[in-house]
Amino acid sequence: MKRVLKLTLYGSLELYLNVYLLDKYGLESWVYWLSLVLSLLLMYWLDKLFWSDKTWCF
Repeated sequence: MKRVLKLTLYGSLELYLNVYLLDKYGLESWVYWLSLVLSLLLMYWLDKLFWSDKTWCF
């Protein structure tokens, strides 16, 4: 349950950041696409680092 809550929190922050950057820079901007790719990589890395191994679950 904690994993779901933390992924939801990180997902909400990621969504807010992406919507903000989309509104500020537009869909054609490289800033938006770079932030989208980096946020997806960060979510993948956090999931692998903290939540895939049960000993790291907090």
